[in-house]
Amino acid sequence: MTKPPISGPQILFGRYRITATMAPATYGTVYLGYDLVREAAVTITTLKKPKSAATKSKLTYSPQKISGDAGQSTKLSHPNILDVLDYLEDEEQYYVISDYTEYTPLNKTPTALSRGGLPVILTVFVNILHVIQYMNKSGIFGCALRPYNVFVSSTGDIKVDNSLTARMRLVATYPDVGKRAAEILTSGLRAFGDTDANKLLDMVFIGEILQTLACFVRPNAMEKNDQVATATARIAAMIQSLDNANPFRVYSNLDAVAEEVVQLAELVQCEDDEKKGVRFQADTNKRLLSAGDVLFREGDAPNFEAFLLERGTVQIIKTGPDGKELYLDISKPGDIIGEMALIDNQPRMASARAIEPCSLAVITGAQFKTLMESSNPIARKVIQVLVKRLRYQAGEIARLKSLLGVSK
Repeated sequence: MTKPPISGPQILFGRYRITATMAPATYGTVYLGYDLVREAAVTITTLKKPKSAATKSKLTYSPQKISGDAGQSTKLSHPNILDVLDYLEDEEQYYVISDYTEYTPLNKTPTALSRGGLPVILTVFVNILHVIQYMNKSGIFGCALRPYNVFVSSTGDIKVDNSLTARMRLVATYPDVGKRAAEILTSGLRAFGDTDANKLLDMVFIGEILQTLACFVRPNAMEKNDQVATATARIAAMIQSLDNANPFRVYSNLDAVAEEVVQLAELVQCEDDEKKGVRFQADTNKRLLSAGDVLFREGDAPNFEAFLLERGTVQIIKTGPDGKELYLDISKPGDIIGEMALIDNQPRMASARAIEPCSLAVITGAQFKTLMESSNPIARKVIQVLVKRLRYQAGEIARLKSLLGVSK
């Protein structure tokens, strides 16, 4: 039986109550909702089906592709990406339930950007690029992030929609996505079905995000100093290059864009003292990671190595029984990662993945052994017992999170 159109207070699938309409679109709607089971606010994004038949266009976001995107997005965990909590459908629509954030959408003039200057704007853009790089390294291209999919807090922190929510909302607004994006979306056999087209879509949309951010640069910013004037001019050139029919003529890939933006951020002294991190011995081996790079994976041989994080942020994750990534911790400059391998040399109990570019110093078993030999035997035994208990507790945390259906 066909369900009536959504209007007024309604409970979907016996669990999700619609509380407000946030963004109506031609072929779908974004609602603010409430999860009666989790007792928490959620975002409900819908897409009418069959969408492609309704528009008589070449765009086909097939049920098989939507289902595959749902599985891929559900498994990925990142502190800045709003999780997919549920994926459902009925006779008329697809529904994706995701985390809700009180941060302000980028296209609604976030306070941090309206009051901040170029350093804040560049920091926000760098963080957005790092999230997209992370998704790319996880196999997700065509993230479909536009200004309304990026949310900024009053302090400049960001959250972004997961790729499934972003893609469904993008298709729901078709054909009002702009000529360039429409051409890319219809260039393959189906929407988001071609990797090269997806990479191009990412480049086009980061140009759109940068153009939105550039609007927050105050007119008198160029009068402050030569560094700001130079950065402002380079941003204008970047926007023009990304809006080109083929931005890959200027930038080989998204990583090249991120590298230039990081340089601009440093030019206007965007980094704070905390981001500068710490330093180990000058002759220590180093590991350099880009956003999304994996330092080690769960089950890897440890090789009696641990790592001192000097710069950047690393996410510690564990894979649940259903294949979903479960968040355990975030490591920041000054933290040691993989330290238990120095004690028992057992396989890695979790994976470590860079959230942003990182520099790490390698601490070898030999170095640690020298330190341990100078310590009290009882202290060494206590450390060994603690490591054993921590391994067990980490496993229990992952098991409970999997049972509760949460990843963070």
